[in-house]
This record gives sequence, C-alpha cells and structure tokens, in this order.
Amino acid sequence: MKNVLKRELILQVINYKGYNMITFLIPLLLLLFLGKGDFFSYFIGMVVMTTIATIMWEEKQKSYLINLSCPISRREYVNGKFITLIIMSFIGMIVGALGNKLITLILPSIVNNDIPISYEMIITCILIVVAAIYYTCYYSGGKKLSYIVYGINFLAVMQIIVLSQAELNTIKKYIPWLFKNDIALMILGIMFILVFILNRITVHFYEKKSF
Repeated sequence: MKNVLKRELILQVINYKGYNMITFLIPLLLLLFLGKGDFFSYFIGMVVMTTIATIMWEEKQKSYLINLSCPISRREYVNGKFITLIIMSFIGMIVGALGNKLITLILPSIVNNDIPISYEMIITCILIVVAAIYYTCYYSGGKKLSYIVYGINFLAVMQIIVLSQAELNTIKKYIPWLFKNDIALMILGIMFILVFILNRITVHFYEKKSF
C-alpha cells in the first residue's frame, strides 16, 4: 500500500508541475471578473479538480493496465485513489486558507476576509464527497455515468463556492450553527464515513470488472 500511495502522490506532483502559478492566478481572476466568492473556495475547487484529473491522464495513457499488471491489487489501487484525494484536499485547504488571508491583506476590497476555519472545512468535505462519488461512478459504472454524475454535482458545488460576502453573511445570520467548530467536526466525521462507504462500493465492483 505504501508503494501505491507513493505512486499516486508522484502523479499529483506531475499534475501540478508547471501549473503552480496558474493554480493561484485562476482563482484570483475569478474574483476580479465575477466580483463574488472567495479565493479559498475557488482554490480548493481547483485542487480537487486537478487531483481527480489523474484518472483522465491514466485513461489516455492506459497506464492503469500496467499498474494492475504489477503486484498491486485492485483494492490497493482504488484505496490509493481515495486516500490521495483526502490528503491532497486537506493540503489544498491549508494552502488555500493561508492564500486567502494573504490576498485579503493585499486586496481587501475583493476578497471575503471573514471566512472561519469551520466553513473552509465544510467546503472541503463537500468537495471530497463529490469527488468520491465521481470515483465510485467511474470505477463502478463506467465513464458515461461518471461524467453525468460529475456534471450534476459540479453545478451544485459551483453554486456553493461562488457565494458573495453578503450571501455568506445571510447564511451566518439564519444558520449560525453551520459555522461552529463542533458542527464542522461532525461534518468531517460524516465525510469520512461516506467516503469509506463509497470506497467499499467502488472496490467491490472494480474487483469484478473485466478489461
């Protein structure tokens, strides 16, 4: 399993190599042109999208067939995908939160500067579950189903991450408990449970899949 995780993390490094500045610039440009949302939400969205893009790269290169011919079980292969998703997402959460604070100091007029860690954790958890659903559909039901499910989920999530400061303040006013740390921790626990269930489902079907 250690070798599988190492391989997945190397794939992520390849994914991000040469795109470090773009990963930061695109969220900033979205803020400037849309005038709503926050750097953190755009950034963590890009991180999750880039993380699951390894599937597209493997599909194009057919490298997954080589990997599965090695002494790596299908269970380990799928587990590696899910674990790497969680690791990269939380790294993205930390970097995005720090980036949001930095840009707030530089451009306070366009950046939502009042984003509690609980909100950042909830957004991250939602995106992880969305990506996990995509993994399950891709490895269990095929590419067509995964694209449909991903498209629906992506549109729903986009409605969340482009919230303006005024809309965020409205949510704080009417649903104040959503920004409490204990609620965020509860959602974090629910996320791990959901991802575990989706992982088991994915492993079950992927082990029976023929290539």
